[in-house]
Amino acid sequence: MKTIKIYTDGSCSKNPGRGSYAAIILLKENKIELSDAYEFTTNNRMELMAIIKSIEHLYLLNDNDLLKKHCIKIYSDSKYITNAINLKWLEKWKVNCWLKSDQKYILNKDLWMKLDILISDLNINFNWIKGHNDDKYNEICDSLARKALKNEKILCDVGYNTK
Repeated sequence: MKTIKIYTDGSCSKNPGRGSYAAIILLKENKIELSDAYEFTTNNRMELMAIIKSIEHLYLLNDNDLLKKHCIKIYSDSKYITNAINLKWLEKWKVNCWLKSDQKYILNKDLWMKLDILISDLNINFNWIKGHNDDKYNEICDSLARKALKNEKILCDVGYNTK
């Protein structure tokens, strides 16, 4: 099976505050770069947004065979994301109606629900990589995210503080 590699990163100047995400999709011979910035967000929301926007981009390519015939490998420096998937936290949250063990809603519920829907039919795995450790694509993502913060076009994260 062929592989699509996606490297992602999120950042926030203050947490919460202005934040950004970046992603690099390595698809066949192509390198697709995505990034954007938001007001009123958090680092974890931007880490999630990087993955969500990447997967949405693959769906937008409108190639039905693309997602069926490829394994998607996500590389993230966020243990929040990789642990939630690999340690089955996401599955437990769903079973418990998006509540944590303390009976409070999980943070970023809106984005976790969206991600869950996007990945439900995909052959996908999540890999943690150490940030700022000379991984070529992680470093590029970090740079793209910092650049996005400097853009004049800053979006509003309407889901921030969403329960």
